[in-house]
Amino acid sequence: MADSADPTEEQSKELLGFLLSPASSTEKKVDSSNKPPVCMEEQQVNDLLIKHVPGVEFMLDRCGETPVSYFIWMTYMHGLPIYRGNLPVQQHTIDGIRAIFQYAATDHPLGPMALKRLAEAYQSCQAEQGRTIDSLYGKISGRDATLQDQVLTLVDDYKALTMEGVVNHLNPDAAGMDDDYPSRQIPHITSAYLEAVGKELGMRGVDAATSDMNRPQVTDLHLRAKILDAFKAHFSLKDLLGAIVSDVNQQAADAERVIDRELLMKWSASAGADGTFDAHSIFYDAERSNDYDGAPKEENMYQPFLTHKVVSRILVRLWPDFIKKAPAATPEQQTEPKKEADKSLALKSPGIPITLLLLSFCVAAASALLLRRFNRLAGWSMGS
Repeated sequence: MADSADPTEEQSKELLGFLLSPASSTEKKVDSSNKPPVCMEEQQVNDLLIKHVPGVEFMLDRCGETPVSYFIWMTYMHGLPIYRGNLPVQQHTIDGIRAIFQYAATDHPLGPMALKRLAEAYQSCQAEQGRTIDSLYGKISGRDATLQDQVLTLVDDYKALTMEGVVNHLNPDAAGMDDDYPSRQIPHITSAYLEAVGKELGMRGVDAATSDMNRPQVTDLHLRAKILDAFKAHFSLKDLLGAIVSDVNQQAADAERVIDRELLMKWSASAGADGTFDAHSIFYDAERSNDYDGAPKEENMYQPFLTHKVVSRILVRLWPDFIKKAPAATPEQQTEPKKEADKSLALKSPGIPITLLLLSFCVAAASALLLRRFNRLAGWSMGS
């Protein structure tokens, strides 16, 4: 596919089908026999929270009684009570929160962001805490993964946002529901929807959702189909492309990217080796400035800066087992306007402008007319 060629309609359908299938799942089975990593001391955990989460000392749980740092430490040591009956999920949660703090200790830009989100989640219920830990763990694990895995980490985030939109759309009163009706609250409805359609859509946190005792049961097949249809209707490939563009094109020196730009450049160089992908298209092109949302800073001119079109071309190449290459164009696949243009071009002699042909035709016609008049005049003269 040339640089100017966008994915075909069929390729876009195949891409969407892959992204909304179990094949796109980034959740790996946890071996519960593995020992959890060596953990930090409580003081180290608290110091990292104070360093990276402004005002964490004053952040209280959802009941407004206990500092979130206390429950974070309890999870760090023992996991979440909601998962006590599911050992693999519990161990995954413990490993996840410990990895988050270990990452924050390296002062990587993603670390402070992760701790802020973690602290905010502890102002909600345990189901929300577990999903946040899993999501952050996925991001951190993806730092050393392939470009495909990093892209799918962003896809996971977008799927989670899509599910949030579906829950609110189908349950408009859930946002204001109090603790007297926990099964009607957004976090627990989310668990129910994940259990109902999460595996089919390749989402994270499905096994953990089944441990949420406050989730309502989705037993009606009609409701399940309604949830699935609503999710697919809310999932926008265009918005996903925008999320990837926004992640890569961040200009701050301490930007918290999911996709590693060095990894993207290596992949691009490899993908462009056979001439089917323009490796330079991942960089800013001033001649196509209208395709971009802004422009890179001077210090980032030699770093990737993407457009929606380029991201779409990248995505259809990342999973060749699921997305077929566009077939080469054949004469039968030409459009009627193209055929007509070819016919008109066939009338031309190679390298001769059409105006010159017309002029030659006019000269030839005039010459023939003069010749006929000359012949008649000559005959009349001889006959007299």
